Amino acid sequence: MAATKWNKLSICLPVLSLVLLVGCSSEDPQIAELRQQLSIEAEPSGATTIAVAKEGVGSNPDVSVVAQILSDESEAFVAGQAAFFIEEVGTESHCENPDCPFCKEKNAGGPAAAVQFVGETGEPLAFDARELLQVRSGDTVVIEGKGEVVQGMNLLQITAETIFVRARTEPSN
Repeated sequence: MAATKWNKLSICLPVLSLVLLVGCSSEDPQIAELRQQLSIEAEPSGATTIAVAKEGVGSNPDVSVVAQILSDESEAFVAGQAAFFIEEVGTESHCENPDCPFCKEKNAGGPAAAVQFVGETGEPLAFDARELLQVRSGDTVVIEGKGEVVQGMNLLQITAETIFVRARTEPSN
């Protein structure tokens, strides 16, 4: 009798473990697949600033821009969409902290761009960029895609094809 219970238990434990492992995975497989398609592992060479890209889109809509996602999360991301706003990376920063009030003040009002990753319909993907692309406010990114200047707003709009996220550097205290 004891051997029968042990045999049942030895069969049930691996099955239960597998069910728990599979059942506990919280990531949507569609998000993982899209992330793999949109994210690139090596930083592309030849990326320009937002200002340079904005000047050139009239003659060539292909853009490759290195920039920083806005540091204010409430202004940076469009909830529930693969869309966010970027600004020029500060070139004369005294620190690496994206929340530094001095750096924010100095970089305020500089060139910015709206970035969106779209589906087959041309509408932004209905996944929050923070989850889909594993980005957060203050991240430095390289965006490749098609750019256009939105008339009346003087804003560069990038319909992105790929993203590279630079490694985060945590501020030293």
